[in-house]
Amino acid sequence: MPVGKPLFTRVFRFHRSNPQPKVGHLVTMARIRATLAAFPELQLVGSGYDGVGIPDGIRQAEAAADAVVRSLK
Repeated sequence: MPVGKPLFTRVFRFHRSNPQPKVGHLVTMARIRATLAAFPELQLVGSGYDGVGIPDGIRQAEAAADAVVRSLK
């Protein structure tokens, strides 16, 4: 099933630092996840979402890949 190219992307770079979530980050993430639940083939991963380390990124990427595969079945 061809999907096409993304309409836009954004990259945030944190030079010499890790991202610092603001107060209310968890509430914001819950809202984002609730909104995106209608689009299971769309997954967001990265240091600004759930953890800033490399193991966190790997965990997020694996979970996102699993979710996308499940959404295509």
